[in-house]
Amino acid sequence: MKINLKIIYVLIVVTTLSYAQNSETDKLFKTTIVTNVTKSDTINLDDYKSLIIIPSGVQFSEYFEKINYFDKFQTFDEFEKEIRKSEFKKEVGDFWGKDGFINAYTKYKKFLCLIINQDRKNKIIKMSLYKPDTKEMFTVVGELKIQNIGISAGTDYVENGTYESMLNELVHYIKANSKTYMK
Repeated sequence: MKINLKIIYVLIVVTTLSYAQNSETDKLFKTTIVTNVTKSDTINLDDYKSLIIIPSGVQFSEYFEKINYFDKFQTFDEFEKEIRKSEFKKEVGDFWGKDGFINAYTKYKKFLCLIINQDRKNKIIKMSLYKPDTKEMFTVVGELKIQNIGISAGTDYVENGTYESMLNELVHYIKANSKTYMK
């Protein structure tokens, strides 16, 4: 009886560790932070992989190089400059606002946008993927933390690993909605 219990215990431990290792290796970005997908519409992402507009900053450029799915990624400012230099400048018109984005999408080229919003009242950060002519198709939500000590006590911040966790969820979404993604 004691041997059977030891064998069962060993099997439980091995199974648990195997599962944990598989879930860790399935992550492109290493993090212990947990974020929650709140929206995940089915779409053929391969039709839109030529361009994604991402938040500014070197950090996001590095993330999307590592994701290695989209043919091209640009910040909003880079995309706006490209349009202003193109022959579509007059067709697209004023780039600011929703109408400008829709005009760029319909008259210049198809693209996706990744937007990050912070809701300080509810202490959440939200990352959304959407097509400019429709609403968001994918959303993941994380928690904003409050700085407790120091000069910036009482201010909100994004905990290290939160963006990485959100991007892991985006990678899972890409895998589920793309026939060409190999990561």
